[in-house]
Amino acid sequence: MSSITEDADEGNKEELTKLDLACEKWGFFQVVNHGVPSEVLQGLKDASAEFFELPLGEKNKVSMRPNDIPGYGHAYVVSEDQIFDWTDTLIMLYHPSRFRNPKIWPTEPRGFKESIEAYLNESKRVAEELLGYLSLVLGMDTVLGLSPHSDTSAMTILKQDDNVAGLQIRHQEGWVPVKPIPNALVVNIGDVIDILSNGKYKSIEHRAVTNKTNARLSHAVFVVPHDEVEIEPLGHFIESHGSISHLRESQIWRVCVALHENENEWKGPHPDGKD
Repeated sequence: MSSITEDADEGNKEELTKLDLACEKWGFFQVVNHGVPSEVLQGLKDASAEFFELPLGEKNKVSMRPNDIPGYGHAYVVSEDQIFDWTDTLIMLYHPSRFRNPKIWPTEPRGFKESIEAYLNESKRVAEELLGYLSLVLGMDTVLGLSPHSDTSAMTILKQDDNVAGLQIRHQEGWVPVKPIPNALVVNIGDVIDILSNGKYKSIEHRAVTNKTNARLSHAVFVVPHDEVEIEPLGHFIESHGSISHLRESQIWRVCVALHENENEWKGPHPDGKD
């Protein structure tokens, strides 16, 4: 990403062309040279691992409330009869600050809050830069931004386990594993950018699979819109496609982080669905 940054004024066509191609053909790409200090990434890994190693009673102090997502537990529980993913999850809203709930931010392990916030501040910067580049390749007159009342967007920035592969994406009717690149960030296009581009850029189905020997720890930062006002494709994409193929409701965005730990032994059907 640094090569785009260094030549941003000239609009480094080669790098922007690569970004355009990745969004159109895959909906996923990996970012290196993103500027996130290695000590921040290591602090994120250590703090997350230490949290999931805590006794269950300690983790349950920040458990999810009924009919709410932030906290520790299983997200999107809609029925007592549903089959759960084999994961432990901690979800926290971070930006804008009014969405933060200090009651679900763990006080243990020591230094957890500081380590997570350091990474979230860095990932917010990365997201802002990526939205700027996406604005260029989308041909927008204004730049997609991250202020509470800006144009909406949606993407996920994933720091996956460097040593344990598990992320797979749907491509040409098959599943393709995303091989970890040490300290790289995996970015996937979300539904809102899919809509803005009228389906040119794809919000791709993906999943996480476990293995029998190692647990997998992943850290996902979501740029998430509210479902309140209409978002529609940009005019020039409607003209080129001749119709509106996507429509979704959205207003402002939130940034939240989800820390996942997959169990190291799969005990049910092979997972098939979104990560």
